[in-house]
Amino acid sequence: MPGFLSASGYEGTHVIDLGDVAPGYTIEVKRYLSEAEAGFVETAMMGGKQRVEMNANRQFSDIDTRAGRVELVVQSLGSWNLDDPDGTVWPLDSGIDTAPKPGVNPYPPGCPRRRSVARLPSPLFDLVWEQCNKLNEPRKGADAAQFPDPAVGGGPDGERGAA
Repeated sequence: MPGFLSASGYEGTHVIDLGDVAPGYTIEVKRYLSEAEAGFVETAMMGGKQRVEMNANRQFSDIDTRAGRVELVVQSLGSWNLDDPDGTVWPLDSGIDTAPKPGVNPYPPGCPRRRSVARLPSPLFDLVWEQCNKLNEPRKGADAAQFPDPAVGGGPDGERGAA
């Protein structure tokens, strides 16, 4: 029996075929980020903090959308076959030899994965970001999580309705 993530469709990858741009090249991305990975995206957008100013009854918030877009791509990448003229594939590892620690971004500034993402031509980066962003949108309609009606079920004493 499959586990929750595969049974619910939250596991797996999506392949972006670059055939129109560069035949034979593909980029594989995660179908969905985990909550921890999504947190790194939000942290990048906020620069690690949130600043809100009230000025003449107007509220302002600094959000670095570019940093958030880059982080979404960095966290989403699974694999690719983008390479140099000598056939060396652009690296996607973190450059860290130890296991990731909870709450610590596994892709620190300057790591090979970030340097490889920075090399992407802007239109290609935008294409990858659009796919990653679309894949991580909330599900809608028939694809949305289906929870039973609260009236169904009941408490341990046999009463119907929400426990």
